[in-house]
Amino acid sequence: MVDETELTSQQIERLKNLRTQLPNALVTLYIHERLVGIKFLIDPNGYTIKYDYDECNRLKRIKDNDNNIIEEYSYGYKN
Repeated sequence: MVDETELTSQQIERLKNLRTQLPNALVTLYIHERLVGIKFLIDPNGYTIKYDYDECNRLKRIKDNDNNIIEEYSYGYKN
């Protein structure tokens, strides 16, 4: 759907406007980056959750609508 690693505010607003076309539906938007995973989740109330990934495309952190870290992950290797 979107090839960019970050969506512009205009792109996000266009996606959110889909809800106005479906006034009786609860629409949740999932925006993902190919071969990586979900980048954004926008719930029916417009609340956005952002997913960040490290250089190996592993989930690094999850941020809320106010850019606060909800969860953070670190990976280590065992010898």
